[in-house]
Amino acid sequence: MSTVTNIRVSIFEATQMSCDLMLRVLADPSHNIEVVRTGVSSELGDDLLLQNANVALISPTLREGNLSGFTLLHRLSKSHRGLNCVLLLDRDDRDLVIEAFRSGAVGVCQRDQPYEQLLKCIRCVSRGQVWASSQQMRYVLEALSGGLPVLMSDMQGQSLLS
Repeated sequence: MSTVTNIRVSIFEATQMSCDLMLRVLADPSHNIEVVRTGVSSELGDDLLLQNANVALISPTLREGNLSGFTLLHRLSKSHRGLNCVLLLDRDDRDLVIEAFRSGAVGVCQRDQPYEQLLKCIRCVSRGQVWASSQQMRYVLEALSGGLPVLMSDMQGQSLLS
């Protein structure tokens, strides 16, 4: 008899309600997913629970505002090498996709896809695979073969990423 290992997931959304809703859906025992941490901020504080995670699902918008999820994504990809980060996109936006991978994501998943796609994404990235549509991979390849990098900035023109 083989033992099934749960995929340990951390969820970072803009609101606690969004975190709770995603937690309830992912916690179905048939998915073999355990949610070990939820958060609404790019500030981590005590991150012992995060160290147990295999996958982090991150919204581009957190409590600190639009695109603050990129700050968390960048920080996690540098400080938690074994954590595979996925950016949850509201739409297929070329600049957001490129910036997600530039910031350390190993996957991007659009919210307008069926829920089963998110489950497949979580399973794939937990095994170290990259998750993106063909079009999103084309964006990344074009950026690699193109000229100057795209930098995300706020309304005042200040860089959102360091």
